[in-house]
Amino acid sequence: MNYLFCLGACLERRISDRTILEFEIAAWEKQRNQEKSSVNWRFKTTDARRKMGRL
Repeated sequence: MNYLFCLGACLERRISDRTILEFEIAAWEKQRNQEKSSVNWRFKTTDARRKMGRL
């Protein structure tokens, strides 16, 4: 599940009830799966390993 997608989808309001939050996340997840959404990685695994090795 793409966490940032959830943040963007509910920025206009606060969800105070856990049940409603779980219901909405399930709806977003179903929609994203139907759209066959994918992740657009900004760099390759080798680049990430090189960068993380320096930290």
